[in-house]
Amino acid sequence: MGESSSENKGKVLVRVRRRTQPRQIEIRDIEEPRATNPEATIDWIFRCLGGSEDDELAKEVFREIVKTGEKGVRSKEIQEKTGVTQGAVVYHLNIYRRSGLIIKEGRYYYLKRQTLDRTLEEMEYEMLRHFQRMRKLAKLMDEFERL
Repeated sequence: MGESSSENKGKVLVRVRRRTQPRQIEIRDIEEPRATNPEATIDWIFRCLGGSEDDELAKEVFREIVKTGEKGVRSKEIQEKTGVTQGAVVYHLNIYRRSGLIIKEGRYYYLKRQTLDRTLEEMEYEMLRHFQRMRKLAKLMDEFERL
């Protein structure tokens, strides 16, 4: 389990947990779609982010999250639209949450930022920040090897 800390705020106990599962996302270099319609573009981004072309449910969950934007969507709404179990929908939503693509507030799921573009921009920033940290340590390792 990850580290946790507690602090008293009146009679409310607040627990802060540090992330125990690393975020995981796969970036694929896939040829851009020939059609420029929204569905084809969403599907292409889904596949670029590691989504399987064969996983129709994962793709449909992704589409619904993207289409609802700032309004957000409940798992029940996706379940009713797709006709699968709510558990199957929540499974995919949790994968997207762990990857940093979406967030959950109450019963609603949203893109991490208000739009897909801003969400991808934020993910790019986080990735670059992690690479900068790794490069900093790599430079230290290179210096140690020279000694």
